[in-house]
Amino acid sequence: STGSSAALNGSTIIGESTGVFVGGLPQGYTILRKDPDIIQKGFVGCLKDVYFMKNYNPFAIWEPLVWQSSEEQINVYNNWEGCPSSLQEGVQFLGTGFLELHPYVFHGGMDFEISLKFRTDQLNGLLLFIYNKDGPDFLAMELKSGILSFRLNTNLTFTQVDLRLGLSYCDGKWNKVIIKKENSILSASMNELMERVSESRAQLLMVNSPVYVGGTPQRLQDSYKHLSLEQGFGGCMKDVKFARGTVVNMASVSSSAVRVNLDGCLSTDSAVNCRGNDSILVYQGKEQSVYETGLQPFTAPQSVPTPSRAHSINGYSIEVTWDEPVVVRGVIEKYILRAYSEDDPGAPHVPSASSEFVNVNTLT
Repeated sequence: STGSSAALNGSTIIGESTGVFVGGLPQGYTILRKDPDIIQKGFVGCLKDVYFMKNYNPFAIWEPLVWQSSEEQINVYNNWEGCPSSLQEGVQFLGTGFLELHPYVFHGGMDFEISLKFRTDQLNGLLLFIYNKDGPDFLAMELKSGILSFRLNTNLTFTQVDLRLGLSYCDGKWNKVIIKKENSILSASMNELMERVSESRAQLLMVNSPVYVGGTPQRLQDSYKHLSLEQGFGGCMKDVKFARGTVVNMASVSSSAVRVNLDGCLSTDSAVNCRGNDSILVYQGKEQSVYETGLQPFTAPQSVPTPSRAHSINGYSIEVTWDEPVVVRGVIEKYILRAYSEDDPGAPHVPSASSEFVNVNTLT
């Protein structure tokens, strides 16, 4: 934006600016001011009711920030998605994103131990990826179709540990994972299961990249295409440790977050476990149109909770209240209300009354 005003009592005139940035600065942006107290790390959390003073003389005029009018949005959600509520301990990964931690969090070495707790209803997901910017070394930990995969590449040796878990980890309950390197022995454990593999020769792991938790940027997916890394993890993590006994505060050591809620985890209300690719093949052929009766729901919630309050006004009217969902599932386009008679259970399931409301603003 550009602002200017007549100076009052010798005050400084604010001239042309490069823009107004809310919540952070663009990557690589250079601050010309020399103020030492300017914090350059992006804000993590929720903002609302942001106002700008457009005029102060002869009286103050405040106008709300219209998020849709921004010229660019990076790593932020649409305003209709709202802010999460009823949060629990942990960090929520919304899938197809990642959390980037500063490189000093983990240095590799001849011996190391990394542990974390997670819960998910997804079958696949990348939990951790670290690499060497100047060499072949990397570490990858993934969930792959019932397997916890721990891959380690050093200068001369590639070693892979596959811990077979079946469908035990994607039921929405907490799981504890530990990966270790002790000289030439690599191990991966989850809950009560463990697998060990010996390297052909003991090698030092040398990494210097940021630590990527829950996914990686697309550029790394492209650079390491030969590894077929899983997409971003969907679920919750907590108690992440890169050394024994030291829990990392991921919000304080993060340098970037994409589709990640650092302020807490949502409650587990999913009725579907071990989801992989939620798309299904409906028809394969040359016809231009086809009618299918066996579709399964995959974008809509499996069930709608019962009303939190129902109040009978009279014999013809009733007031029903539903609690606000814990997580936003999409944009509400309209409400459809149907009433059914229970006098004749054997009658066809046809509503006795039905109404549609397309103005959702007055009903939310």
